[in-house]
Amino acid sequence: MAVNNQVLQKMVAQANQQPPKDGVGGKVAAVLLTAIIIGGGVWAYDNFMVIKVKDQALIEATNKAAELDNQNKNLAQQLNDLNQAKEEEAKKMLLYSNAQYGYSLSYPINYTMLDKSVMSGNTNIHQILFTGQDSNSIMLRVNTEKEITAYRDQEPTSVIDVAGMTANKYVFANGICDGPGCSLPVVAVKVYKDGKAYILEFYNVTDITDQNLEILKSFQFNN
Repeated sequence: MAVNNQVLQKMVAQANQQPPKDGVGGKVAAVLLTAIIIGGGVWAYDNFMVIKVKDQALIEATNKAAELDNQNKNLAQQLNDLNQAKEEEAKKMLLYSNAQYGYSLSYPINYTMLDKSVMSGNTNIHQILFTGQDSNSIMLRVNTEKEITAYRDQEPTSVIDVAGMTANKYVFANGICDGPGCSLPVVAVKVYKDGKAYILEFYNVTDITDQNLEILKSFQFNN
């Protein structure tokens, strides 16, 4: 509006400086009308430019928001694909076979295997440790012993099928306490064959998980 007033004042001043003539009033009216038209045009143009700038800013902000939304969707999809790939990788199994004790089983590919067999007197205690993530591990033991129902002074909670044979299941919710302290919770499974006890101890669980079940299903006697 500052531009409009300046234009109007200038034109009125020019009209006042002209000498009086016939039809002066008509000329002044024409000048005023022209000033109003010009001022209105300037005002309309200014408002048009303001609206145009606002619209352009809104369009740019909308486009930027859409771009960020697409980026977030792409990142979410990539994260989902990565998690699925990790889950599929974790489902892959490696085969472990022991000819001396006549058995084999599959264990998760992301577990590490360590032979922890020890000598106790003249007897070799066969122990294989499979260690996973988050303190999850599996200890497989083979002991030569008479067949008894209890394991570590605890009676079985149920029976399950292992390699087509009946196996006892034991739950140590408070861990196995045979040392200075107690271990993490353990679920153990014991099956006998040819005078030997084959024992699988699953650590850091209070029941057999789906993954543990797949390991038990893979357990086979080789002879």
